[in-house]
Amino acid sequence: MIKVKSFNLPLWIGGVLTSIFIVLAIIGPWIAPYTITDAKILELSPTGELKLTPAPPSEEHWLGRDRLGRDIFSLLLHGLKYTIFITLLVALIRLLFGFFIGLYQGMNGKEVSRGLSIGYLGAIPQILLLYIILLPFMEPEQPIWIAVLIQCIVMALFGIPAISASVQEKTLLLKERLSVLVSQTMGASRGWIIRKHILPALKEDLIMMFVFEMILVLNLIGQLSVLHIFLGGTNVREDQFGIEYLSKTFEWLGLIGQDQNYIVVYPWLMGILVGSYLLLLLSFYLLSKGLERKYRQQYSKYPYM
Repeated sequence: MIKVKSFNLPLWIGGVLTSIFIVLAIIGPWIAPYTITDAKILELSPTGELKLTPAPPSEEHWLGRDRLGRDIFSLLLHGLKYTIFITLLVALIRLLFGFFIGLYQGMNGKEVSRGLSIGYLGAIPQILLLYIILLPFMEPEQPIWIAVLIQCIVMALFGIPAISASVQEKTLLLKERLSVLVSQTMGASRGWIIRKHILPALKEDLIMMFVFEMILVLNLIGQLSVLHIFLGGTNVREDQFGIEYLSKTFEWLGLIGQDQNYIVVYPWLMGILVGSYLLLLLSFYLLSKGLERKYRQQYSKYPYM
């Protein structure tokens, strides 16, 4: 009986949305209607009324203006490149290092170790450890590229042990397959076994891990932003109303973190910023669910794989 292949809607929607976000991250600064320095604190309405910022969406400013009078749509276009590409970079570093470490340990038959996920450090929330480590490096005078580099390295290091343990565990299981045992008996080298048996079996798992790590990294950046550690650095401004923390890069989660105290006063402002972030997160989630459905259909069609 021939199975009819169903249309994978989550994969298509997730793939299209993710592609749109990547394209916008590349061309965003060039198509932004305003620069990041354009600010209008006061604005005179057609009726002669004087308006202060933040200002809700209008014909001139599609998504409104923030409390510093800057066009929110332009800020989102300028900051998206940091949100997208740093997330991809950290997830890729986690995957590559975790894969090679896990593969090496698995091929050498070592016991699975969860690294930072167990032991005394496992009782401390990861976000608290990250905050303690990153806080000394987040000086306002710090150049953006140095802050980004430090944050990428630290966030990547915290994700490597979990991937390494997962790859190691899967490698140990794959080594017990009859086909691998036969190849070893016939004198196949370790490199040949990795290329012909281990890598083909791990290919789908690695793709799924990569997308899942993108979601984890995005959430991690958001948690740090709530604590005013923004991707690329934090500017601190003090006036008669108190202390303000501002994102240097206008990264999306940094924009949410810097305006979190205005959720009650200007709910539309947080609604636009959080809605943009949730749409990006949804694209990654749909992509992961679509890939999961694709591989499940593939293995149900070829059960011997």
